[in-house]
Amino acid sequence: MEQQLHQFISELKSRRILAISEDATKISIVLKLLNILGWNIFDNEEVYPEYAIGGKRVDYCLRQGQRNLVFIEVKKTDEDLEYHQEQLLNYAFHEGIEIAILTNGVAWWFYLPLNPGSWEQRKFFSIDFLKQQEDEIISNLINFLSKENVVSEKAIDTAKKMYKSNRKDEAIYSALPKAWNSLIEETNESLIELINDTNEKICGYRATDEQIAEFIGRNKNQLILGLAKYQNDKKITERKVTVEKISEYVPSGYTGKSPVSFVINNKKMAIRYWVDMLTEVCNFLYSNHQNNFEQKVSSIKGRKRVYFSRNKDELRVPMQIRNSGIYVESNLSANSIVKLSENLAALFGYNSDLDIEVK
Repeated sequence: MEQQLHQFISELKSRRILAISEDATKISIVLKLLNILGWNIFDNEEVYPEYAIGGKRVDYCLRQGQRNLVFIEVKKTDEDLEYHQEQLLNYAFHEGIEIAILTNGVAWWFYLPLNPGSWEQRKFFSIDFLKQQEDEIISNLINFLSKENVVSEKAIDTAKKMYKSNRKDEAIYSALPKAWNSLIEETNESLIELINDTNEKICGYRATDEQIAEFIGRNKNQLILGLAKYQNDKKITERKVTVEKISEYVPSGYTGKSPVSFVINNKKMAIRYWVDMLTEVCNFLYSNHQNNFEQKVSSIKGRKRVYFSRNKDELRVPMQIRNSGIYVESNLSANSIVKLSENLAALFGYNSDLDIEVK
């Protein structure tokens, strides 16, 4: 099974799968994967397509005998999954389904519909075929979706343990800023000692406890964390790892660095600023794909705004693409520019690894 999954993932990465229809996604990705994982896709008693639920239908119901085990809802490969999770989880919750999966073929979101919490909190795991390591993908596919583990309920046990761990992490991240603020507000002795040790290493002298306490008190407003802001930032960071458009992964490590060059279609382009990278990628793609450029890029959208428009008033800092009436949003961080540029390259069938050089 593992060898077949390796081959399946390699083939998936080599194909142009970022804009295929929902039906094509079902046949060439979902059913093929289920077959590898041990499900008899030709037997309705195991893989029931278009399973009816009170006048509605879910794409696939995985079963054993008369027992429904897993619901799978499939969307086309460039579909944003976030807008479809509530419908799927409502179906699964009312039918008593313990594991539900939402996928566009590339991204796979795994849920425990019967667990407490918001829809987002019930998502215990996600897989991205284009971004994650193959061994990790294979291990988790077997854990949560192989027939053997689903039927034996080992998949549910593993999922619940992961869910519990996720909730533990949420509690930890919620408490960390409170713990930090407590150290600052109470001028903790251990913190004073740690600061003094570090201060001595820097200048060779130890400060008095009163000097350090006075320093902390003078700068307390800058040191105290705003809890709501900290938690909101944490939540946003988590969601970027698991959700957005074609690729949900936001690259890290580019903030504070200056770009030197990048490569697209084996052509190396020198740049000085990150926005230059976005400019060059858009200009290159438009010059080579004028006929369908606007149609394709219109599918790439953020959660609350568009990235491309003919109406520049829709964008915060519009930048016109050369020889076109189309504008692209340029008010983006370095990491977001890299992510958007990679998505654009992949959308038009080019290698999304742009071989970026920084200094």
